[in-house]
Amino acid sequence: MSNDPYCSCPTLNRLKKKKARLKNLQNHQVFKVHLIILNSQCFYLRKKLSKTIYNKKNVKKINISNISITTLEILIKYIYSGIVLFNKVDASTILDLLITANEFDLEKLGNTVQTQLKVCKHPNDLEDEAGAEEEKQEEIGTTRATTTKRRL
Repeated sequence: MSNDPYCSCPTLNRLKKKKARLKNLQNHQVFKVHLIILNSQCFYLRKKLSKTIYNKKNVKKINISNISITTLEILIKYIYSGIVLFNKVDASTILDLLITANEFDLEKLGNTVQTQLKVCKHPNDLEDEAGAEEEKQEEIGTTRATTTKRRL
């Protein structure tokens, strides 16, 4: 008996061999993905794939034009793993990801991104905080210098 979990189910065995290609039309990069993963994790892509026929190599191709390459990479990683590493993503990409999550009907991702946007601060807010921190450090330095003079 084989250790392959697919061998006992002919349908799964057949599906694991089915492939899809997502092509980003902005820079023509192609992502090779598994049809079974896309079908099970994303209703939007399942619907698009159901309307697409297989080519001669038994692959379905979908062109995606309105999503940046960075956002598409993050989306594919999320579909496969359920994880987004927000510490490696800038604020504008996070916003794009929210739009894409809504378009692709990925509610859980959309909620996670919204939560992240609430936590994420505007760059101007960060500059204001940095300025306030510098002022606080100057005050501490002035206070220490005055205290030192009094001791002498």
